Amino acid sequence: MASKKLEILLIDDDAADRKLVRRMLTENPFFESKITEAIDIKSAVAVLGKRTFDCILLDHQLPDGISYDVLDTLRKKMRIKIPVVVVTGTLRDNTGSLAIKRGAQEFLGKDELQPSLLGRIVLHAIERREVEVEQDRLIRDLQGSFAQIDALHDLLPICCECKQIRDDDGYWHKLESYLASHSEFRFSHGYCPICADALMKKSGIKSTKK
Repeated sequence: MASKKLEILLIDDDAADRKLVRRMLTENPFFESKITEAIDIKSAVAVLGKRTFDCILLDHQLPDGISYDVLDTLRKKMRIKIPVVVVTGTLRDNTGSLAIKRGAQEFLGKDELQPSLLGRIVLHAIERREVEVEQDRLIRDLQGSFAQIDALHDLLPICCECKQIRDDDGYWHKLESYLASHSEFRFSHGYCPICADALMKKSGIKSTKK
């Protein structure tokens, strides 16, 4: 991460605050950054419609809304998964924790701004978002597997003797082959104790079971 130049979108209507954040990002010891600025939600949405970023630093109070409006727009309307750090004027209220609940990955008070802290917060937000995206992917995969299993659950024509399964076209398949091709199941083969004992007896080998 440290060797990569991070693309950062800074959304803040206050020129002095933008200058301060720029300086903090420039001085942070963890990464280099290329910073793009937006002064309100409208200009931010216009920029995000054209390109993507590694992280968004978002001021809580903007001329045309607050951070929650931006978070809702990113997640629900634009379906953008860029990590967001909300920068709030004070940590004495619950602004930061509410921002996390609405989709931000981190928050930071403007009175806490220091190069090292800001750098760590940005990296943590990126890592946290990557974990969230991976969790979402795993959940979707599991849901897809469950849906496939549910489709198999209703009625499967199966031979009473050899346990092969008949497909919709009338062909018969081994149980494991059928499940492997219709779900995420993968099989490893072995013998249960009863079958292993029977096989040993058939081969003339004495069982070691007591």
